[in-house]
Amino acid sequence: MVEDYWGPSQKMLGDMKFLDALKSYDKDNIPEHVIQCLKKIRQKYSLNPEFDPAVIKKVSVACEGLCRWVRAMDVYNRVNKVVAPKNQAEGSDS
Repeated sequence: MVEDYWGPSQKMLGDMKFLDALKSYDKDNIPEHVIQCLKKIRQKYSLNPEFDPAVIKKVSVACEGLCRWVRAMDVYNRVNKVVAPKNQAEGSDS
């Protein structure tokens, strides 16, 4: 099976509130199905030297921003899995 995201991507990018949705994205409560997508992205793209904001910027400044956002969400999610339980433990100790 070939994964083809072009159609849904065009629809999403055409949404006038797309940028607002990215800005207000609830990064502390990323749904499990999105986390699974992040894992796929990490496996398929994060190690790919072409999935680098500096490389992508040469083709599209808008795509550079999206690349940075995706990478930031991935890093935030991985760090939050370590930090959130510690914060909860500290909160319950007080």
